[in-house]
This record gives sequence, C-alpha cells and structure tokens, in this order.
Amino acid sequence: MTPEHISLIKYRMQRAGEAIKDAKILLDAGHAHSATNRIYYAGFYAVLALLTTKQLGSSKHSGILAIFNQNFVKTGIVPVESGRFFGRIFEKRLKSDYADYFVVNIDEAEQDYKLVCDFVELIDGIIKRILDEN
Repeated sequence: MTPEHISLIKYRMQRAGEAIKDAKILLDAGHAHSATNRIYYAGFYAVLALLTTKQLGSSKHSGILAIFNQNFVKTGIVPVESGRFFGRIFEKRLKSDYADYFVVNIDEAEQDYKLVCDFVELIDGIIKRILDEN
C-alpha cells in the first residue's frame, strides 16, 4: 500500500469521526432527519476507508455497498450483522433525504447513532489489522 493510500484511509476515517460528531449535535437538537444523513455518512466514510485498503471504490453509493458486501461481508472480514446495518442506514438515508413524508423517529435515530459508533470502531479495528499486516 502506498503512502497516498494510507493518507487517504486516515482522511476518510477522520471524516467518519466528524460525521459522528455532527450526528450527535443534530440528535441533541432533535433533528432526526439530518442526523440520519450524518449517521449514514459516518458509516460511508469508514467503508470508503476500508475499501481503500484493497484499492477498491465506486462512483455510486450503491456500488460502494455492493463492493463492501462482496469483499468484506461475504468473506467474513466484517460480520453479517454489520453489513446489514450499513445496508439499512443506506436505505434509511435515501428515504430520509428524498422520500416525501418519510418520518424518522428520534429514538430510532439515537439507536442508529449508537450502532454507527460501534460500526466505525469495528471498521477502524479491521483497517488497523490490515495496515499492520502490510
């Protein structure tokens, strides 16, 4: 892995951390829709960082989800439940951002926040193991 790849991985994980902080601020203000967006992006940036370890990517969010599932969930690197969670927040973010009358419950958003914190921590640990092996 090149120094550029390592730098990009670190940058993307930093973005994941920022999105988590943003989500917390939005949740505390009662903005469930906006928090849902930031919850998804926290996971998304972490997944992008993980894909970078194998120099994988896509120009579409659905492509990122598919590549993540194929290369990390189906291979057992990432637990199936974590893969399902990422797929679920992907769908929820789409509905929250684009579907009329879609309601995001604040309690559900707070639960997703806790889960995305765990998800990003899991991905960070996997990335660290991969980097240690190289």
